[in-house]
Amino acid sequence: MDGQVYGAWFVQMLQDWLGPRCFVRTLEFSFRNLMFVGETLRCEGRVVEAPEDEVDEVTVELTATVVGRDGAPDRVAAAPARAVVLLGRADGPAA
Repeated sequence: MDGQVYGAWFVQMLQDWLGPRCFVRTLEFSFRNLMFVGETLRCEGRVVEAPEDEVDEVTVELTATVVGRDGAPDRVAAAPARAVVLLGRADGPAA
């Protein structure tokens, strides 16, 4: 799989999770292992920073893990990974 696909999957996951109006301000990640056609990839994230003075912005740590046929994690595909996301509202910065 092309490395840019990981970035697209991370952004898709963030928008599915945080809403279609969110805007990914920054995204950075490192490749760890190859992924091949037919394999399953699990993208996960957790909010690690939500500054009180920036209520419309969160920092998320991300991982992309290749999952084995039994559903258990097989190997990390991309990590560490981190994104700064603007949370969109009708009147917010990412509207």
